[in-house]
Amino acid sequence: PPVEGAANKECVRFLADLTGTAKHRVVVLHGERSRNKVVLIQGASAERLIELFRTLGLDEERHSPTSNGS
Repeated sequence: PPVEGAANKECVRFLADLTGTAKHRVVVLHGERSRNKVVLIQGASAERLIELFRTLGLDEERHSPTSNGS
């Protein structure tokens, strides 16, 4: 069974490590109890994050919750 808050903590840790940002600057804004989350990464520009995620093969089109995958 899920442990309360463990997935959110791991998500924050992972994104902080990935972006080179301190954990206290990564905040789950929405979706704390959901599989889909909205996360604020303070101190990182949108351009830098888009570049990082594209490098990892994660483009916004394919992974958008509103995308139909086509």
